[in-house]
Amino acid sequence: MTASPPTRRDGIEMRKLGNEWLLYDPRSGIVHIINGTAHLVWELCDGTRNPADIEAALTAAYEVPENADVRKDLEHILQSFLEKDLLVP
Repeated sequence: MTASPPTRRDGIEMRKLGNEWLLYDPRSGIVHIINGTAHLVWELCDGTRNPADIEAALTAAYEVPENADVRKDLEHILQSFLEKDLLVP
C-alpha cells in the first residue's frame, strides 16, 4: 500500500440507497454500488489522509475483531477504486 494520500476524482456523484451507496461517474456513465465500509473509505479519500490514517479511522469506527486484517481489506477497497478510475492516479 502506498503512503501517498488517495484522492477522489472530481465529478463523481454519490447517493445513498438503503444500506448501500451509489457512486455515479458521469464521464463513463457507470454506476458503482458500495457498502458502508467502502463509503467511509471513499469519504476519507480526500487527499489529506494517507492509507495508515484511513486504516486507523476504520479501526476506530468499527468493532474490529483481533484477527481481522483491516490493512488488507483497505488495500482491496483502494485498489478497486483505482481500477474503476474513481481515484486520482
